Amino acid sequence: MALETLYKQFNNEIKKASDEEKAFQRHKQAFQQLSSQKAENEAVKEDLSELTEDNIIYKLIGPALVKEDLTVARETVEKRLKFIQDEIHRNEKLLKDSEDSINKQREKVVKIQEQLIAMQNPHK
Repeated sequence: MALETLYKQFNNEIKKASDEEKAFQRHKQAFQQLSSQKAENEAVKEDLSELTEDNIIYKLIGPALVKEDLTVARETVEKRLKFIQDEIHRNEKLLKDSEDSINKQREKVVKIQEQLIAMQNPHK
């Protein structure tokens, strides 16, 4: 394989590795955001569990506070937590897949780098 072709391949693999790193960072950021949302919703769930039917709760909709049924509020928070948990699991898989892809790209880059070194120093 010609040295110039190998350089092009090397640069392409470096770009792919960089793109994989960016994707990993996006997944990581989404995971952190979901974890934060989960913690917030668990706190709301705990607060709602301490209330009785005699308590009046309000939901903020736009600029207005609207009265909401306690049972409905609890169900809504449960559904939200389930959705967030499902998204966390999906995101964990994306992180794992992305990490595996990064490792494969790094291996490709190292292999090409070794070939380039060998071609530049044929007497060693």
